[in-house]
Amino acid sequence: MLAGVAAALALLLRPGPDRPEIARVELAQGRDQLVLQRRLDTGQWVIASADDAPGDAARIETLIDTALAVEFDGPAAALPAAEPLELRLTARDDRVLRHLALWPGVARELPDGAPFASRLALPKLAPSAWSSLRPPVIDPAAILAARLVRPEGATDLAPAEVATLAASLARLSADGWVPARALDWTVADYVQATRADGAIIEIQRLALPDGRRFVRLTSDRDPALRASRFFAFALEAPVAAGPEPAR
Repeated sequence: MLAGVAAALALLLRPGPDRPEIARVELAQGRDQLVLQRRLDTGQWVIASADDAPGDAARIETLIDTALAVEFDGPAAALPAAEPLELRLTARDDRVLRHLALWPGVARELPDGAPFASRLALPKLAPSAWSSLRPPVIDPAAILAARLVRPEGATDLAPAEVATLAASLARLSADGWVPARALDWTVADYVQATRADGAIIEIQRLALPDGRRFVRLTSDRDPALRASRFFAFALEAPVAAGPEPAR
């Protein structure tokens, strides 16, 4: 019976012109949640749970097609004790078209479906996995000077330190970025860099206890940098020599 219901649902929702348009994808596990939303005005995907960062349409549509195509692949030996990852697909008219609880190798239709074997890989909860967001492009040769600003005053960086700063900003990664509001910036280093065109780049660097480093950028004279202030990008090297930020 369960196999027949799952097969019929997969047939109804498989990709095609008659399939309802998915407008919202929700992933949740414990306190972690990711919301992907299709904008009403443009039809573009955004990461609604991460300050509307641009979504990667190809990756999101592949996730949707894969989730809708999940079929009964035999009964599950047992329901895992671990907390599941929930996946919910909602249509434009607010109908929930698929709501699954997922474990490695096991799935269950919510709210009360029986667990069954599944080959669906668990989707990642990191917003960067579903986004086309890229860090701002910074020309390291354009960084002429920089200073480390602390409550007791500012210290100019030596030329070698400025070169290290510029090189690190040119290598910011699009992988693993997080919403800036998710981090505590009160313990971050604050650096001001001067560009060749006179623009001041405001830089916050944060080192986390797990070893990850993030940087947050803004500038009054550069729209791209100003727009990026809502996001923290992974940093491969220290922004400047000197004491580590407080942890």
